[in-house]
Amino acid sequence: MNQPQKHILKQAKLEFGKIVKRNHLLDTQVSVSASILTPTEAIGTPLRQDFPIIEGKERVIEASFLGAKGQAFTDSPENYQGSLNEILNLKLNSNQNRAILIATINAVLKHLGLVEQTLHCKNEDPEKCGPEISKQILEKWG
Repeated sequence: MNQPQKHILKQAKLEFGKIVKRNHLLDTQVSVSASILTPTEAIGTPLRQDFPIIEGKERVIEASFLGAKGQAFTDSPENYQGSLNEILNLKLNSNQNRAILIATINAVLKHLGLVEQTLHCKNEDPEKCGPEISKQILEKWG
């Protein structure tokens, strides 16, 4: 993982830790589980068939937190069960741990109502989503 990506993920982990603490979730024994989704479960049947998940290079894991779900892509999918405190203490030295953290962040922020779209878009939507998210990123951060 290159330095800018490493810095961004560390910063996201720190900010997520603050949110968890502010909402008194850190010391609560809450389980977060991740399950590996098939390509069809993850993105449906898009028109394009060259997505890494379809080609078998990546998988999507899905974290579930108090009824809210969040997803992340990874080339190292694994099931995981643990508290938010344990997840915040994961070392970010593997794709597996990074994906668990990202899926968990997505699920918890969805549960708290801080984000809306935490599941990958499906069917024809991935082709619409890419240009839209690029536009939003460019408008917000240049």
